[in-house]
Amino acid sequence: MMRVAGPPAHFESIQAVLKDIQRIRPDVRAERRPRDGVVVCDISADPSWKGHQRAIVQFVTDCSEPIRRVANCGGNVSVDVAIDPDDMAPNPYFCIHADVDFLKILVEYRIELEFTVYGCNGIPQPPESRPVL
Repeated sequence: MMRVAGPPAHFESIQAVLKDIQRIRPDVRAERRPRDGVVVCDISADPSWKGHQRAIVQFVTDCSEPIRRVANCGGNVSVDVAIDPDDMAPNPYFCIHADVDFLKILVEYRIELEFTVYGCNGIPQPPESRPVL
């Protein structure tokens, strides 16, 4: 998911940027979350991390101009990768590898990368290991 946030004074400008993104990528649905005013766009439903990376790079490439404008509106863009308990269950550890080309794209467009791990309190772990992100 891509998240776009910014100061309330610039929300109209950010909304205009998101309309441009939806014009370029009509397959991407953007919605404003009422609890915090942040706008989110689902980018990928692929279950694999490689698939997520490809989708993120394609999205950023397609929408590069509007994404750059977000910073000019006082906002920031982040990509949030959701990790569900099923993703971690079969292994004593969990590793995500982000290759250099992927990271360069994020840096070039000033996009933050986040990982949200769901259900991590209920996942049993051997005492000597922990998930590696």
